[in-house]
Amino acid sequence: MGALEPLTAVVIGVTVFGEAFTLRLACGIALILASVLLIVAGKSLRIPLAGKRRK
Repeated sequence: MGALEPLTAVVIGVTVFGEAFTLRLACGIALILASVLLIVAGKSLRIPLAGKRRK
């Protein structure tokens, strides 16, 4: 999934290249995962509109 490329880059950077895993990176990972979850879940959710238009 293309949206998870930043997460993959962080994991490789920390494990392979020995970069420091900071709170800032953890927050970024959490935001990425939350946004991907919202995008995927949003496609299947239907939100009823309060003022439905009649045609």
